[in-house]
Amino acid sequence: MLRVLLVLEDYGELMFLQTVLKKIGFDVDSTQNPRKFSDSVLGMNPEVIVMTASGKRIKGTELIQSIKRVRGMPKVILIKATALSTKETLDSLEVEGWLDSPVRAPDLLAKIAEIMNLNNQLLQDKLLKMRMQDVTPDEARVLKLDADEERAESMHKAEQSSGNFGALKASTMSSADRQNRFKKFIDAEKPAKHGFALKEVQDQIKDLRKSEDPGALEDLERERKAFVKHLFKKS
Repeated sequence: MLRVLLVLEDYGELMFLQTVLKKIGFDVDSTQNPRKFSDSVLGMNPEVIVMTASGKRIKGTELIQSIKRVRGMPKVILIKATALSTKETLDSLEVEGWLDSPVRAPDLLAKIAEIMNLNNQLLQDKLLKMRMQDVTPDEARVLKLDADEERAESMHKAEQSSGNFGALKASTMSSADRQNRFKKFIDAEKPAKHGFALKEVQDQIKDLRKSEDPGALEDLERERKAFVKHLFKKS
């Protein structure tokens, strides 16, 4: 069981992450008192410490100096809400990772999996299972769709960071045609104005609202509410 110590400034964020990590199966402890930080480390002997980097009370960039590592443990993840000075880099602080606050549970699990050599997919699946407990079948399908979208987005970001931007199709336009098109654009008459004047937009909106059917709008709103109610209706 992985031991994780949370030292976070924001109480709501602390409680949320502690609940998630415990349900995932980690042994989790937490503190918001910098003076008790050393005692918490000695008492728990955590393998991972997640700390606020620079808060009003908790300053992880300073507390990290008191940590005595044995064979590279514990690993440290700093949570930052604002940009730190350029001198405070991963190398100078000897931390394994940074995350932005507020922290998303999938991002924290992915970072822990990365630095501890764990199966990230297994952790994400546990998180998804936890999300889908005590919800209706319709809500479960919505949550699953959200999770699939998050997974697709993370894969897309990974491809971009690795330089995989897909195959670029060669242009079929000749160099001469491209030059002619550019010349026509340069020589074309410039528009007298850009966009629409505010008064014109306001007048158009007034005209559109005059033609609206209040009854149709009420029917539309009634149908929308009925659909949402049916979607999350307990079976």
